[in-house]
Amino acid sequence: SVMIVTKRRTLIYTEVSDVVRVPRDKLFDFMTDNTNWRKIYPNVASVTPKKNDYGETLLEITEADGEVYTVEQRFRRPDKLVRVIRRRTIEGFATYAFNAVSEGTLVTFAFQMKFRGLLQFLTPFVTGFARKHMRAAYFDPLKGVAEAEFQVDSSKLQNA
Repeated sequence: SVMIVTKRRTLIYTEVSDVVRVPRDKLFDFMTDNTNWRKIYPNVASVTPKKNDYGETLLEITEADGEVYTVEQRFRRPDKLVRVIRRRTIEGFATYAFNAVSEGTLVTFAFQMKFRGLLQFLTPFVTGFARKHMRAAYFDPLKGVAEAEFQVDSSKLQNA
């Protein structure tokens, strides 16, 4: 994990890399299928595709506690997925890079987060907690659910 803080000390950055024991194409398709959000993130109650004013598709995410936020997804098949997350209290920019390796897929997850409003003043005090939370909330569930979903035999992972 790495943290970069700008001069204003308002940006939290973390990066995690780990092998997910699923072939790259299957993992990429799993991640970009909107119906899988509820499997990966148990706090998500629903995912609804919506159009913005420019005709682009956004995902409206409703969490179990009722919070609603939007996610814009962009991807370059089969190696990159970018999600722009706009919540009431934060803005986030998540990038997933998928690299085929003999054990499955090396996924590098990079996340930049900026608090909105008065919460910006908390940034210097919560950076360590935020980095751990980002891995636990965004990366670890993906790895666990994808590996359980596909249960790929290790001898079949030669997809590099």
